[in-house]
Amino acid sequence: IPGGYIFFPFVRTGYNSLRLTSAHTPLELFSERWNAVMKDGSPDVIAKFGIKPEELEYERAMMKGRMAAGTSIIGISSLLAMSGMMTGDYPMEKETRDLWRINGIQPNSFKFGNVYVSYRDLEPFNTLFSTTANVVSNSHILGEDLRDEWLEKLVWMTSATLVDKSMLAGVEDLAVLMNADSAGGQIPRIVGKIARSHLPYAGLLGQLGDIMQANEKEANNFLELLVKRDLLFKETVPPKYDILSKDRTGQRYFPPVGNPLLRMFNGVSPVAITWPENDPVKMTLNRMSYNLPEMVSTIDNEPLTSLEISELSRYMSMGDLRKKLERVMSSAKFKTELEA
Repeated sequence: IPGGYIFFPFVRTGYNSLRLTSAHTPLELFSERWNAVMKDGSPDVIAKFGIKPEELEYERAMMKGRMAAGTSIIGISSLLAMSGMMTGDYPMEKETRDLWRINGIQPNSFKFGNVYVSYRDLEPFNTLFSTTANVVSNSHILGEDLRDEWLEKLVWMTSATLVDKSMLAGVEDLAVLMNADSAGGQIPRIVGKIARSHLPYAGLLGQLGDIMQANEKEANNFLELLVKRDLLFKETVPPKYDILSKDRTGQRYFPPVGNPLLRMFNGVSPVAITWPENDPVKMTLNRMSYNLPEMVSTIDNEPLTSLEISELSRYMSMGDLRKKLERVMSSAKFKTELEA
Protein backbone atom coordinates (compact mmCIF):
# COMPACT_ATOMS: atom_id res chain seq x y z
CA ILE A 1 0.00 0.00 0.00
CA PRO A 2 1.59 3.34 -1.00
CA GLY A 3 2.40 5.25 2.19
CA GLY A 4 1.41 2.25 4.31
CA TYR A 5 4.72 2.30 6.19
CA ILE A 6 3.44 5.41 8.00
CA PHE A 7 0.70 3.38 9.66
CA PHE A 8 2.60 0.08 10.13
CA PRO A 9 6.01 0.90 11.66
CA PHE A 10 8.59 -1.61 12.91
CA VAL A 11 6.64 -4.70 11.86
CA ARG A 12 8.84 -7.45 13.28
CA THR A 13 9.66 -5.61 16.51
CA GLY A 14 5.98 -5.46 17.45
CA TYR A 15 5.47 -9.13 16.64
CA ASN A 16 8.45 -10.14 18.76
CA SER A 17 7.05 -8.18 21.70
CA LEU A 18 3.66 -9.89 21.48
CA ARG A 19 5.27 -13.30 20.96
CA LEU A 20 7.39 -12.90 24.11
CA THR A 21 4.32 -11.87 26.08
CA SER A 22 2.22 -14.82 24.89
CA ALA A 23 5.04 -17.17 25.95
CA HIS A 24 4.28 -16.16 29.55
CA THR A 25 0.59 -17.13 29.28
CA PRO A 26 -1.40 -20.35 28.64
CA LEU A 27 -1.61 -19.24 24.98
CA GLU A 28 1.79 -20.90 24.64
CA LEU A 29 0.00 -24.29 24.81
CA PHE A 30 -1.35 -23.66 21.30
CA SER A 31 2.00 -22.72 19.73
CA GLU A 32 4.03 -24.83 17.34
CA ARG A 33 7.06 -24.45 19.59
CA TRP A 34 5.18 -25.98 22.55
CA ASN A 35 4.15 -29.01 20.49
CA ALA A 36 7.69 -29.46 19.20
CA VAL A 37 9.42 -29.18 22.57
CA MET A 38 6.91 -30.63 25.04
CA LYS A 39 5.20 -33.31 22.91
CA ASP A 40 7.46 -34.33 20.03
CA GLY A 41 11.02 -33.69 21.16
CA SER A 42 12.65 -35.33 18.14
CA PRO A 43 15.97 -33.80 17.05
CA ASP A 44 14.74 -32.94 13.55
CA VAL A 45 11.68 -31.06 14.85
CA ILE A 46 13.36 -29.07 17.63
CA ALA A 47 16.23 -28.16 15.29
CA LYS A 48 13.81 -25.82 13.45
CA PHE A 49 13.76 -23.69 16.62
CA GLY A 50 17.55 -23.76 17.08
CA ILE A 51 17.39 -26.24 19.97
CA LYS A 52 19.96 -29.01 20.36
CA PRO A 53 18.97 -32.42 21.84
CA GLU A 54 21.10 -31.81 24.96
CA GLU A 55 19.20 -28.53 25.55
CA LEU A 56 15.73 -30.10 25.35
CA GLU A 57 15.11 -30.53 29.09
CA TYR A 58 16.35 -27.01 29.76
CA GLU A 59 13.91 -25.63 27.16
CA ARG A 60 11.04 -27.62 28.65
CA ALA A 61 11.76 -26.28 32.12
CA MET A 62 12.11 -22.74 30.75
CA MET A 63 8.75 -22.89 28.95
CA LYS A 64 6.99 -24.18 32.06
CA GLY A 65 8.70 -21.52 34.16
CA ARG A 66 7.65 -18.68 31.85
CA MET A 67 4.02 -19.79 31.96
CA ALA A 68 4.08 -20.15 35.74
CA ALA A 69 5.63 -16.70 36.15
CA GLY A 70 3.09 -15.09 33.81
CA THR A 71 0.13 -16.77 35.50
CA SER A 72 1.39 -15.68 38.93
CA ILE A 73 1.83 -12.11 37.71
CA ILE A 74 -1.73 -12.03 36.35
CA GLY A 75 -3.08 -13.24 39.71
CA ILE A 76 -1.08 -10.70 41.72
CA SER A 77 -1.86 -7.85 39.33
CA SER A 78 -5.58 -8.69 39.55
CA LEU A 79 -5.45 -8.14 43.30
CA LEU A 80 -3.47 -4.92 42.86
CA ALA A 81 -5.93 -3.58 40.28
CA MET A 82 -8.98 -4.44 42.40
CA SER A 83 -7.44 -2.66 45.41
CA GLY A 84 -6.65 0.47 43.35
CA MET A 85 -2.88 -0.03 43.51
CA MET A 86 -2.41 -0.51 39.75
CA THR A 87 -3.80 1.35 36.73
CA GLY A 88 -4.22 0.18 33.15
CA ASP A 89 -4.62 2.23 29.99
CA TYR A 90 -6.55 5.50 29.90
CA PRO A 91 -10.34 4.92 30.21
CA MET A 92 -12.51 4.47 27.14
CA GLU A 93 -14.61 7.64 27.70
CA LYS A 94 -12.93 10.93 26.70
CA GLU A 95 -14.46 12.73 29.70
CA THR A 96 -12.87 10.29 32.14
CA ARG A 97 -9.53 10.44 30.31
CA ASP A 98 -9.48 14.22 30.68
CA LEU A 99 -10.31 13.93 34.37
CA TRP A 100 -7.46 11.47 34.84
CA ARG A 101 -5.07 14.03 33.34
CA ILE A 102 -6.40 16.83 35.54
CA ASN A 103 -5.93 14.71 38.66
CA GLY A 104 -2.52 13.44 37.60
CA ILE A 105 -3.63 9.80 37.53
CA GLN A 106 -0.87 7.99 35.65
CA PRO A 107 -1.91 5.14 33.30
CA ASN A 108 0.05 1.87 33.18
CA SER A 109 1.49 2.40 36.65
CA PHE A 110 1.70 0.98 40.15
CA LYS A 111 0.37 3.25 42.91
CA PHE A 112 2.26 3.44 46.21
CA GLY A 113 0.39 5.87 48.45
CA ASN A 114 0.33 9.01 46.32
CA VAL A 115 3.22 8.00 44.02
CA TYR A 116 2.78 6.43 40.57
CA VAL A 117 5.58 4.21 39.22
CA SER A 118 5.22 3.38 35.52
CA TYR A 119 5.52 -0.20 34.25
CA ARG A 120 4.95 0.78 30.60
CA ASP A 121 8.47 -0.12 29.44
CA LEU A 122 8.94 -3.29 31.50
CA GLU A 123 8.89 -5.88 28.73
CA PRO A 124 7.25 -8.38 28.50
CA PHE A 125 5.19 -8.08 31.67
CA ASN A 126 3.81 -4.61 30.87
CA THR A 127 1.28 -6.16 28.48
CA LEU A 128 0.17 -8.66 31.14
CA PHE A 129 -0.15 -5.88 33.72
CA SER A 130 -2.11 -3.53 31.45
CA THR A 131 -4.42 -6.28 30.13
CA THR A 132 -5.28 -7.40 33.66
CA ALA A 133 -5.86 -3.84 34.87
CA ASN A 134 -8.04 -3.09 31.82
CA VAL A 135 -10.21 -6.15 32.48
CA VAL A 136 -10.61 -5.32 36.17
CA SER A 137 -11.33 -1.61 35.63
CA ASN A 138 -13.98 -2.40 32.98
CA SER A 139 -15.71 -5.16 34.96
CA HIS A 140 -18.46 -2.90 36.38
CA ILE A 141 -21.25 -4.15 34.10
CA LEU A 142 -24.07 -4.35 36.65
CA GLY A 143 -27.19 -2.67 35.24
CA GLU A 144 -25.76 -2.32 31.71
CA ASP A 145 -26.78 -4.03 28.50
CA LEU A 146 -24.36 -6.95 28.73
CA ARG A 147 -23.99 -7.68 25.06
CA ASP A 148 -23.40 -4.14 23.76
CA GLU A 149 -21.39 -2.88 26.72
CA TRP A 150 -19.13 -5.91 27.02
CA LEU A 151 -18.40 -6.08 23.29
CA GLU A 152 -17.56 -2.38 23.26
CA LYS A 153 -15.26 -2.72 26.26
CA LEU A 154 -13.62 -5.84 24.86
CA VAL A 155 -12.77 -3.99 21.64
CA TRP A 156 -11.35 -1.08 23.64
CA MET A 157 -9.22 -3.33 25.89
CA THR A 158 -7.88 -5.31 22.94
CA SER A 159 -6.95 -2.24 20.92
CA ALA A 160 -5.43 -0.43 23.90
CA THR A 161 -3.32 -3.43 24.89
CA LEU A 162 -2.37 -5.22 21.66
CA VAL A 163 -2.67 -2.70 18.83
CA ASP A 164 -0.53 -0.16 20.68
CA LYS A 165 2.14 -2.82 21.24
CA SER A 166 2.44 -4.09 17.68
CA MET A 167 2.89 -3.16 14.05
CA LEU A 168 -0.81 -2.21 14.06
CA ALA A 169 -0.12 0.93 16.09
CA GLY A 170 -1.29 3.18 13.23
CA VAL A 171 -4.47 1.28 12.40
CA GLU A 172 -6.64 3.40 14.72
CA ASP A 173 -5.54 6.61 12.99
CA LEU A 174 -6.07 5.02 9.58
CA ALA A 175 -9.59 3.87 10.52
CA VAL A 176 -10.52 7.35 11.77
CA LEU A 177 -9.37 8.94 8.51
CA MET A 178 -11.47 6.48 6.49
CA ASN A 179 -14.59 7.00 8.63
CA ALA A 180 -16.64 9.93 7.31
CA ASP A 181 -18.55 10.23 10.62
CA SER A 182 -15.51 10.69 12.83
CA ALA A 183 -12.74 12.00 10.61
CA GLY A 184 -13.56 15.73 10.53
CA GLY A 185 -12.20 16.97 13.83
CA GLN A 186 -9.51 14.30 14.00
CA ILE A 187 -7.79 14.92 10.67
CA PRO A 188 -5.56 17.83 11.87
CA ARG A 189 -4.48 15.83 14.94
CA ILE A 190 -3.63 12.70 12.97
CA VAL A 191 -1.88 14.53 10.12
CA GLY A 192 0.08 16.62 12.61
CA LYS A 193 1.09 13.49 14.53
CA ILE A 194 2.29 11.71 11.38
CA ALA A 195 4.03 14.75 9.88
CA ARG A 196 5.83 15.58 13.10
CA SER A 197 7.22 12.05 13.45
CA HIS A 198 8.94 12.44 10.06
CA LEU A 199 10.64 15.77 10.80
CA PRO A 200 14.33 15.86 11.82
CA TYR A 201 14.99 15.47 15.56
CA ALA A 202 11.25 15.11 16.26
CA GLY A 203 11.73 12.70 19.17
CA LEU A 204 14.63 14.63 20.73
CA LEU A 205 12.96 18.06 20.49
CA GLY A 206 9.68 16.64 21.83
CA GLN A 207 11.37 15.04 24.82
CA LEU A 208 13.44 18.14 25.59
CA GLY A 209 10.30 20.26 25.27
CA ASP A 210 8.51 18.12 27.86
CA ILE A 211 11.47 18.37 30.25
CA MET A 212 12.37 22.06 29.92
CA GLN A 213 8.91 23.56 29.24
CA ALA A 214 6.38 21.29 30.92
CA ASN A 215 3.46 23.72 30.55
CA GLU A 216 0.76 22.07 28.43
CA LYS A 217 -0.62 23.91 25.40
CA GLU A 218 -4.02 24.57 23.83
CA ALA A 219 -3.67 23.25 20.28
CA ASN A 220 -6.50 22.59 17.84
CA ASN A 221 -5.17 23.33 14.35
CA PHE A 222 -2.53 21.60 12.24
CA LEU A 223 0.41 23.94 12.90
CA GLU A 224 -0.23 24.08 16.64
CA LEU A 225 -0.56 20.30 16.88
CA LEU A 226 2.65 19.94 14.88
CA VAL A 227 4.84 21.98 17.24
CA LYS A 228 3.04 21.87 20.60
CA ARG A 229 5.77 19.67 22.17
CA ASP A 230 8.86 20.83 20.27
CA LEU A 231 11.37 22.78 22.32
CA LEU A 232 12.04 25.39 19.60
CA PHE A 233 8.45 26.35 18.79
CA LYS A 234 6.45 25.36 21.86
CA GLU A 235 6.14 28.92 23.18
CA THR A 236 4.31 30.00 20.01
CA VAL A 237 1.28 27.90 21.04
CA PRO A 238 -1.21 29.37 23.56
CA PRO A 239 -0.67 27.91 27.06
CA LYS A 240 -3.14 26.03 29.24
CA TYR A 241 -4.04 27.55 32.60
CA ASP A 242 -4.95 25.71 35.78
CA ILE A 243 -8.61 26.69 36.24
CA LEU A 244 -8.79 24.95 39.65
CA SER A 245 -5.43 26.10 41.03
CA LYS A 246 -5.29 27.05 44.72
CA ASP A 247 -3.15 30.05 43.67
CA ARG A 248 -5.69 32.37 42.01
CA THR A 249 -3.14 34.55 40.17
CA GLY A 250 -3.47 32.91 36.76
CA GLN A 251 -1.11 29.94 37.08
CA ARG A 252 -0.26 27.95 33.96
CA TYR A 253 -1.10 24.24 34.03
CA PHE A 254 1.83 21.88 34.64
CA PRO A 255 1.02 18.17 34.75
CA PRO A 256 2.71 16.04 37.38
CA VAL A 257 5.66 16.02 37.86
CA GLY A 258 6.42 19.74 38.31
CA ASN A 259 10.03 19.20 39.46
CA PRO A 260 12.33 19.67 36.40
CA LEU A 261 14.96 17.29 37.82
CA LEU A 262 12.41 14.52 38.20
CA ARG A 263 11.08 15.24 34.69
CA MET A 264 14.65 14.84 33.44
CA PHE A 265 14.96 11.52 35.31
CA ASN A 266 11.68 10.27 33.84
CA GLY A 267 12.88 11.29 30.37
CA VAL A 268 15.79 8.82 30.48
CA SER A 269 14.50 6.19 32.92
CA PRO A 270 12.46 3.16 31.72
CA VAL A 271 10.44 3.51 34.95
CA ALA A 272 8.73 6.92 35.22
CA ILE A 273 7.72 8.19 38.68
CA THR A 274 4.99 10.79 39.29
CA TRP A 275 2.78 11.90 42.13
CA PRO A 276 -0.33 14.13 41.95
CA GLU A 277 -1.33 16.59 44.65
CA ASN A 278 -4.64 14.80 45.41
CA ASP A 279 -6.54 18.10 45.22
CA PRO A 280 -9.99 17.51 46.82
CA VAL A 281 -11.80 19.71 44.27
CA LYS A 282 -10.23 17.95 41.26
CA MET A 283 -10.78 14.52 42.85
CA THR A 284 -14.46 15.30 43.43
CA LEU A 285 -14.91 16.39 39.81
CA ASN A 286 -13.29 13.10 38.81
CA ARG A 287 -15.79 11.15 40.94
CA MET A 288 -18.62 13.12 39.34
CA SER A 289 -17.17 12.52 35.82
CA TYR A 290 -17.64 16.24 35.17
CA ASN A 291 -15.28 17.25 32.36
CA LEU A 292 -14.53 20.91 33.07
CA PRO A 293 -11.97 21.34 30.20
CA GLU A 294 -14.59 20.12 27.73
CA MET A 295 -17.14 22.56 29.15
CA VAL A 296 -14.93 25.60 28.51
CA SER A 297 -14.02 24.67 24.93
CA THR A 298 -17.30 26.06 23.55
CA ILE A 299 -19.61 29.00 24.23
CA ASP A 300 -23.25 28.64 23.17
CA ASN A 301 -22.23 25.51 21.21
CA GLU A 302 -19.73 27.56 19.22
CA PRO A 303 -16.22 25.98 19.33
CA LEU A 304 -13.47 28.33 20.49
CA THR A 305 -10.02 28.71 18.99
CA SER A 306 -6.99 27.65 21.00
CA LEU A 307 -6.20 31.28 21.86
CA GLU A 308 -9.78 31.92 23.01
CA ILE A 309 -9.75 28.76 25.18
CA SER A 310 -6.40 29.84 26.65
CA GLU A 311 -7.65 33.34 27.49
CA LEU A 312 -10.93 32.05 28.93
CA SER A 313 -9.11 29.59 31.17
CA ARG A 314 -6.67 32.33 32.24
CA TYR A 315 -9.53 34.53 33.48
CA MET A 316 -11.19 31.55 35.18
CA SER A 317 -7.92 30.71 36.95
CA MET A 318 -8.00 34.16 38.56
CA GLY A 319 -11.63 34.32 39.67
CA ASP A 320 -13.52 32.90 42.66
CA LEU A 321 -14.56 29.68 40.87
CA ARG A 322 -12.57 27.47 43.23
CA LYS A 323 -14.01 29.17 46.32
CA LYS A 324 -17.54 28.55 45.06
CA LEU A 325 -16.77 24.90 44.26
CA GLU A 326 -15.23 24.35 47.71
CA ARG A 327 -18.32 25.84 49.36
CA VAL A 328 -20.67 23.58 47.40
CA MET A 329 -18.55 20.44 47.82
CA SER A 330 -18.19 20.91 51.57
CA SER A 331 -21.93 20.98 52.19
CA ALA A 332 -23.51 17.94 53.83
CA LYS A 333 -26.28 17.80 51.20
CA PHE A 334 -23.77 17.61 48.33
CA LYS A 335 -21.71 14.90 50.03
CA THR A 336 -24.81 12.79 50.73
CA GLU A 337 -26.05 13.03 47.15
CA LEU A 338 -22.58 12.29 45.72
CA GLU A 339 -22.26 9.14 47.86
CA ALA A 340 -25.77 8.07 46.83
